[in-house]
Amino acid sequence: MAEEDQNQGFEQESGSGRRKLLLWLGLCVVIVAVATAAGFGVGQFVGPTPRKAAADTEQEPKQSSDRPEYRYYDLEAIIANFDDPRLARHVSVTVTLAIDRKDYNEATRLVSDRMPELRDWLTSYLAGHELDDLRGPRNLNRMRRDIEDAFNQKLWPDSSPRIRNVLFKEFFVQ
Repeated sequence: MAEEDQNQGFEQESGSGRRKLLLWLGLCVVIVAVATAAGFGVGQFVGPTPRKAAADTEQEPKQSSDRPEYRYYDLEAIIANFDDPRLARHVSVTVTLAIDRKDYNEATRLVSDRMPELRDWLTSYLAGHELDDLRGPRNLNRMRRDIEDAFNQKLWPDSSPRIRNVLFKEFFVQ
C-alpha cells in the first residue's frame, strides 16, 4: 500500500509537470503570435520600406529637356603600329563620336572635310603608345578624353566643343 501511495504521488507530480509544460508552451505560442502581429502592425503604421516606396513611385523614365541628346558618327578604322622596336604588334581602332543633336549636321560636315587631318593625328597618337599604355579601363578612358580634347581643339579652336564623347566601337590589339 505504501508503494501505491508513492506511485500515486509521482503520477500527480508528473501530471502537474505536464500541465506546467503545456502552460509554458501555450504562453510561448501566444507571445510569438502577439509579437508577429505587433511587428506587422508597426510595419503597416510606419509605412513601406524605402526600396518598396521607390518601386511604387517609379514609373516610366521621363525624358528631361535639360539632358542633351546625342547622335553618333562613326569614323573609319585606324591601324597603327606600336612604339615597339620590332614593329611586330599593332592596334586597330574604330572611333564613334557622340555629338549634340542640334550641332550634328554642322559638326559631321566639318569632321568629313577635315578627316585626313584627324586620321593623321589619330594614327600618330596611337603609334606613340606602347602596349602597356593601352591596357586597362583607366588607360582607355584617358585615351578617349585625349582624342575628344584634340578633335575639339582642331575643329573648333575658339568655340565650345561639339564632340561630347568618344567611344571605341572596335579596339583590337594584334
